[in-house]
Amino acid sequence: MKDSLLPWYEMHKKNGPNDSVQHHNVIPGGYSHAVDMSTLWLPRDLKNILVSEMRRVLMWWTQDNALHETATFGVRIYHRESMLINHVDVAATHIASAVIQIAQNGVGWPLEILHPDGTCSEVYLQPGEMVLYEGARFMHGRPMRFNGTDFAN
Repeated sequence: MKDSLLPWYEMHKKNGPNDSVQHHNVIPGGYSHAVDMSTLWLPRDLKNILVSEMRRVLMWWTQDNALHETATFGVRIYHRESMLINHVDVAATHIASAVIQIAQNGVGWPLEILHPDGTCSEVYLQPGEMVLYEGARFMHGRPMRFNGTDFAN
């Protein structure tokens, strides 16, 4: 999956040979405050590979063989000063969630996960790494402003 996704991103990112970045509106529901957020939509063949592989990973993680894909957002590219307000995802579609880090220019930007006991975990990823979490159970986000240039996941 990494061997397909990362090279594809390099070809299609802003100012790449096949630049296909599109402006992304603020995420509905008041969850985001994104400045100049962009999206790269995955072509059908790459999306199918990603969905198939992620289904296997998430079924292994949850031990639930009935899992099916409900949402694949493509690559979201956040820019300087972006933030994602802590939130809980919709239970009907986001019980098992994953974020795959694609690229970053500048400093890291942690995914914050708030636990029921009030503690907080900050997850830093490098390109090619992923984090699995229960998006509909745990409050999560990136509430600190991003201080780098671009951050794609």
